[in-house]
Amino acid sequence: MNPLRWTAFGCAARCKGWIGLARRKCHWLTLVGALKLCGFISNCGLNKINIEVMTSLAADIHRRRVELAYTDAVAVAHFSRLLAMVEEAEHGFFRERGIPILSADSAWPVVNAEVDFCGACRFGEEIEIRLGDFQPGKSSLAYAFDGAIAGMKVFSGKITKCLISPATGRSMEISERLKGRFNHGGHEEHGGDMVF
Repeated sequence: MNPLRWTAFGCAARCKGWIGLARRKCHWLTLVGALKLCGFISNCGLNKINIEVMTSLAADIHRRRVELAYTDAVAVAHFSRLLAMVEEAEHGFFRERGIPILSADSAWPVVNAEVDFCGACRFGEEIEIRLGDFQPGKSSLAYAFDGAIAGMKVFSGKITKCLISPATGRSMEISERLKGRFNHGGHEEHGGDMVF
């Protein structure tokens, strides 16, 4: 068999597994993201992946190193670990502003997530995760994120969360006071419990 055809066959077999996972468990993972993730586009030469110079979201910056436990067999970080790092950055953002992530009165489940991978994150590399463009709605909060290594963007996306009452499972309205913490950096004093 022609080596190029063999490479394409191997990539296609790997992609089938990733795309199946995306369909079954990770509906937010785009098809292009799945193809890039398994290396089909880059390894088989079907498309050139442009790694863009990072644009600053600058609302919040979180740095994490890729540990060996986060990687697959070729020492590239698994996409689920990258999204866990984004969530850790989000939790830090909430804590800095005195906003509870989970309490008896409130919770913030994810209702939509989109991600596009444009480069690999390898073992030992430091990823700079940036959050920004926070858009609070009536009961939802959308924000953008991206990750970079040495200033070059390797992934980006958007997450939408909904403020709910854990007791009822129903959405709650986000107060103007709480919206202000997202829009103005949350540097005002926030003693006591959060009023939703």
